[in-house]
Amino acid sequence: MKQFGSFSDAIRHGATLRGQTRLALALNGRTCAIGAAGEALGYDAEDLLSIGPEKILKRFPYMLTTYARCPLGCNTEHRYLGAVVAHLNDSHFWARERIADWLQEREDELGFVTISVTEESEATLNLKAELSELGEMLQEVSV
Repeated sequence: MKQFGSFSDAIRHGATLRGQTRLALALNGRTCAIGAAGEALGYDAEDLLSIGPEKILKRFPYMLTTYARCPLGCNTEHRYLGAVVAHLNDSHFWARERIADWLQEREDELGFVTISVTEESEATLNLKAELSELGEMLQEVSV
C-alpha cells in the first residue's frame, strides 16, 4: 500500500490511473473520486465495490469526522467531507482533479494533513525499533 499526505493527494494520483465514473466506486474500468483514492492507496480496483467507501475514507479519519458544505450551495451543510466529495463527483460531475483541488483547500484551512500509515510501513517501523534495541543490548555487552 502506498502512502499519501492527504486524501486530496490520493485522489489526484488515482485520477491518473483510469477514467472517471459516477455513482459507483468502480464501474467499467473507471473509478469515482473516492475509488481513485482507494486505488492509489493500493486497493485493487476490482475489489473496490466489496471494500466500500468507508474503509477507504477511514484511512484519513478527518474525511468521516469533519463537516463541510457543497461549494455550489446545495443543502449539504451536515455532510462529512467524504460525502461532499461523493456529492461533487456524482451530482455535479466535477472532475476528480477539481474535487482534489477543492478538498485540498479544506484540508489546508483545517490543518488536516495525515500520513496514511500502511501495514507494511508499520512493520518496517517495528523492525527498526527492534534493531535499535538489539544494537543497544550489543553495545552494553561489549562494554
